[in-house]
Amino acid sequence: MEETRSARQRALQLLKATLTGLEWPPTTEFQRLVWAIRLAVIIGIVILIVSAVDKPLWDWLDLLIVPVVLALGGYLFTRSENRRRQQIEEQRAQQTALQAYLEQITELVRGGLREEDPLSPLRLLARGRTLSLFWQLDPKRKRALLQMLHEAGLIGKGTPVIGLSGADLREAYLRELNLKDADLTGADMKGANLERADLSGADLRGADLRHAKLVWTRLGTARTIDALTGELASPNPANFSNTDLSYTDMSWATGVIEGQFDKCKSLEGATMPDGQKYEDWLKGKESRR
Repeated sequence: MEETRSARQRALQLLKATLTGLEWPPTTEFQRLVWAIRLAVIIGIVILIVSAVDKPLWDWLDLLIVPVVLALGGYLFTRSENRRRQQIEEQRAQQTALQAYLEQITELVRGGLREEDPLSPLRLLARGRTLSLFWQLDPKRKRALLQMLHEAGLIGKGTPVIGLSGADLREAYLRELNLKDADLTGADMKGANLERADLSGADLRGADLRHAKLVWTRLGTARTIDALTGELASPNPANFSNTDLSYTDMSWATGVIEGQFDKCKSLEGATMPDGQKYEDWLKGKESRR
């Protein structure tokens, strides 16, 4: 019994000494080499114990179960801590980048960015920094940046100061956001949450809204009485020309007018404002005609 206990203790001590230290997974060639040496040492320890002590299989399993559990537990704990630390660092980096951008764009606007020619180096610089930042941000920070650009009048329809063509707004959390008359042409908005957002008059030509959520989203202003003429005012629908709305959920979207989706690039699998799938909605439209 004493020999068994001492053998186990020696194995535990050697395995602990071998498995502590470097993080897993190894990220450099040196760390990979060290882990390879450690693995060879572990195998050597096991072979040494097996050759020195004649024991049944279950005794060997009992001897090795503790160090194996310790090694696995240590690995899982280290991986969890590394992941948590990485997430914290990423969040901090995103917030720092967003704050720095806001300070820079504020200075550019004060310096006359709005008066610059659309192809001026200053405008191109602002656009480049904006698109680059969108790629770095998580869904909620994309919302904060887009909201700031819209409220500052930098992405207004017609002559936007900063064009968003190609902007990465995938999975962006834009619920209940006011994007009225915003220029979102060519933006990548796949999977974005636009529930109850206001897209009245927004320019979405060439945008990619596949799998986006437009539930109760305002796609145009309702017809109202013009205070001056007393006549029905014209609606202000979103422009979906060449927009990919495949599998987009537009359940109960408001302000929709006849023909608003006629020039869409794709409506395959989309849920239309009346709750019907596009294919059924199209059949009903053809029958109405």
